[in-house]
Amino acid sequence: EDVTGKILILDIGMQWRKFILDEMSLGFSVKNVGGKLRYVEVGDSLPVTYAAGINYSFRISNKEREEVINFTINSDIEKQEERAESVYKLGIEMGIKEAVFIRLGGYGYKFKLENLNFGLGVKVFNIQIDYAYSPGRLEYTKHIVTLTGLF
Repeated sequence: EDVTGKILILDIGMQWRKFILDEMSLGFSVKNVGGKLRYVEVGDSLPVTYAAGINYSFRISNKEREEVINFTINSDIEKQEERAESVYKLGIEMGIKEAVFIRLGGYGYKFKLENLNFGLGVKVFNIQIDYAYSPGRLEYTKHIVTLTGLF
């Protein structure tokens, strides 16, 4: 028998740009706020997750061809309400002309990187589409697609 689950949740966050240095940002978020994951008649809440992170950005430009490549290095810590340990994350993003983004990162417990992730993004006007691939055992491999309106 096939069973499908449905949920509507809210993720909310805040970012401070130019934190300490012009090239640094600091952010906080709360994720999975809201409803219950429903399977037929049974409902389970997703764990509320708190996160904080800092990043540093720099750019490389080639004036002859007017190409600009932006790099962002970031580090996050994430804590779920139901877990004793926090997750530490480290990643790098390369942005080409602020339109195409390539990402590589990893995460783990106790500062041991246990998993690498890969992502791509495209921004057109004020709309950004992102794809992330997070490998794992077959049943835990994730493909995540997000659509963001920038304002």
